[in-house]
Amino acid sequence: MNSALACLFQSPLLTPYFLDNLQLSEVKDNISGQVVLSYRKLVQEVFKQPPSKEALNIAITNHRNVVRTATPTLSALFRHSHPQDAQEYLSQLLDQLHIGLTRAHQISDLISRNGDPASALVAFKQTNGDSMVMDHFLFQMRSRRQCAGQKCTNESTKYDPCTLLALEIPSPGEGRNGTWSVRDCLEAFSTAAVLSGDNTWRCNDCKDLKTHPAFDYNSLKPCFKTLALHTLPDPLIIHLKRFTKTESNIREKK
Repeated sequence: MNSALACLFQSPLLTPYFLDNLQLSEVKDNISGQVVLSYRKLVQEVFKQPPSKEALNIAITNHRNVVRTATPTLSALFRHSHPQDAQEYLSQLLDQLHIGLTRAHQISDLISRNGDPASALVAFKQTNGDSMVMDHFLFQMRSRRQCAGQKCTNESTKYDPCTLLALEIPSPGEGRNGTWSVRDCLEAFSTAAVLSGDNTWRCNDCKDLKTHPAFDYNSLKPCFKTLALHTLPDPLIIHLKRFTKTESNIREKK
């Protein structure tokens, strides 16, 4: 929890908001609203001058208890305090802050269409609501797939709203003597991946050809999928996935 909070405290937008600009009228009267108020108190104690160690400890304990009540799935994480759980706590905290600060205004009725990032974003906010957390941390990831039909050039493009970017760290044996920078992880993230088996995608035009006698269902070209960041927030939270699961379902550090 401490590492996740240290990361969040550095936000040039979120921290000043909780120190000076948060109005109580914005906070929802529910458990998520209690998370908002507990986090606000914690931020105030962290940046208070002169600091009070006793008051800070009380604020940390209260915040931890409120978050555990709001998100029971985090109870086990607080008991064991594994380092890989910092991302889970941070993700859950942002969700609760968003719910507790959701704005009650009407979003224009816009249908999300394939390949339209603007309507995809509006559709996401229609479903999940809007808040200052979305203002500061929301970004869009673009996913593009090529049809596997032999002579087809169709593509499918989706824009997925996110608040956290998870990057895989390659295994030590995959080059660079086991040393990888964030830039290296971003390049690996955006490298085209080959889809096969059930993951292979065919457009509707090619699917319709299945009923034609001359259609060879097994005659498919390689299908590629690429990921890219369509928009960027300020700041961008990056989760470096330093742990992997073994065949025995045990987490190991890469």
